[in-house]
Amino acid sequence: MNFPVILNEELRPLQRPLPKLIMSLLDNLRTENATLKEQLSAAKAQIANLNQRLDALANPTGLDHVDAQLLRQVALLEPSEEATAPNIAKALGLHLIAAENRLYRLVDCKYLTAWSLGLGDNYSLQPPGRNFLIKNNLL
Repeated sequence: MNFPVILNEELRPLQRPLPKLIMSLLDNLRTENATLKEQLSAAKAQIANLNQRLDALANPTGLDHVDAQLLRQVALLEPSEEATAPNIAKALGLHLIAAENRLYRLVDCKYLTAWSLGLGDNYSLQPPGRNFLIKNNLL
């Protein structure tokens, strides 16, 4: 078998462009890596901002005096009393529709839970509602 002999002089022209090509590819990869790191950092900042907004919506702190009184009334009802909108509205001297709307909002905000046995909603205090009352010295 005769293998062609390649002289070292014949390889030199091929060796010079190869490092330049590799260096060029390496530079491109470094640039792309830096760009991706910037995009990742921006995406993480956006995620953190969205998480803060989501927490603000899920745990609103803008409850007014009436909301606080509704929470307190639900917390202080005796077990024999039903925590229904008509009972709560009557105890606080509120119009039934206004009390129902506020109670629904407190349920949406996870301060209360609503449950029914078929005769209207009953309300129970959730941990965030209890925490709000304790934090504001209402219990």
